[in-house]
Amino acid sequence: KNIEFNTFKVETTRSDKSFPIPSMDFSRRIGSLILRNIPNKKVDVHNPDYLLHIEIRKDYTYIYHKEIKYSFKESIDKLNSYIQNNKDIRIWTSHYEINSYLLMMYICNYLHDKDCNIYVVFSDEYNKGCYSPACMNTPELNKLKDLEHKLNKNEINSYSSKWLDIVNENSDIRLLEDNNVKSVSYDYLNDYILIKLKKLGENYKNIIIVINPTSNNLRIELDSYYSGLVLYAGMIENSSLVVKTVFMNPYEVNIFAKLED
Repeated sequence: KNIEFNTFKVETTRSDKSFPIPSMDFSRRIGSLILRNIPNKKVDVHNPDYLLHIEIRKDYTYIYHKEIKYSFKESIDKLNSYIQNNKDIRIWTSHYEINSYLLMMYICNYLHDKDCNIYVVFSDEYNKGCYSPACMNTPELNKLKDLEHKLNKNEINSYSSKWLDIVNENSDIRLLEDNNVKSVSYDYLNDYILIKLKKLGENYKNIIIVINPTSNNLRIELDSYYSGLVLYAGMIENSSLVVKTVFMNPYEVNIFAKLED
């Protein structure tokens, strides 16, 4: 509603072909609704001011305006250039932080047949409370570096193989649990979060959930999520739940619990 535009286009894709309305027909129907409800707008299928994307899947539908595309080519080129002159590669990660852990697996897959040494440091091996190396200060990082592991060939091949499995599974989301990456559905993740909340409620009086949304567009989705969390708090005996929102890194969503005795 805060975007000014004169012309628009609706573009629909259906990964779920069982959805009964063809993509072009669905786009026309949505376009008609926009024309009837927003005055002084026109359709332009060639060069619209506003492009509305609708992606219909089996269990849910994505509706979005802006696509953020990122190419890893520049990063991979830098990596290739680096290993031509340096044989040692150090990866900073954690057994709790899924993004950096997946990146470690990807790098192992990419470098498994190249002449280089791969070292890995896990922030939680320095301190169990260190969710990620990004949470550590410079002195802590210097100490963490002393705990690095040099991966042997079998370890590299194992991480590489697991990465290929994840790619082939192509699930909704990946979850890092007990040092293993699981390919799971959104429903599984919802149940997983609720189970964790219930266990926390059994042991702690107050639970504070800190949610870092990626952008203003995500606030609508998280608003409904807040409601679910707050309602669930009432199901946990002798505990209270407070939801706080913080705006930090615009490219990540972090949901974690701060526990108070």
